[in-house]
Amino acid sequence: RRLISLYGLRVIALNPCRQADFIKRELESLAADVAAKAQVSADAAAAVVYTDPFMAVLMARSPQGKQEFPKDHINKRLTIYLGRMAQNPLLEMCVFTNFAGSDVEDKARMLKRLDLHRFQKALPSR
Repeated sequence: RRLISLYGLRVIALNPCRQADFIKRELESLAADVAAKAQVSADAAAAVVYTDPFMAVLMARSPQGKQEFPKDHINKRLTIYLGRMAQNPLLEMCVFTNFAGSDVEDKARMLKRLDLHRFQKALPSR
């Protein structure tokens, strides 16, 4: 409660695991309590979202991550990348793969293979 109110968290990223549903319900309840005590609407409570930490770990440990945040500890970089991945995973993948240069088509094919949304297979290939 203290951390949610102290930092004014709007989103809490959660790693999917076996106990994730229970943890998500508890965090949502906690965020609603904090919002109620702050006398704000329930819509202003922090949202709890699932995010896969795999890419965030890769980005935090990568030379790009170290170059972007050279003075920060890996845990801080990981937190930043988890937040970015929760907001826009495709954009972070494009940035991570340096989506430019002569091998753009290969990188585009790689991005199409990622499972980012449950309905992406419903889109036509062209």
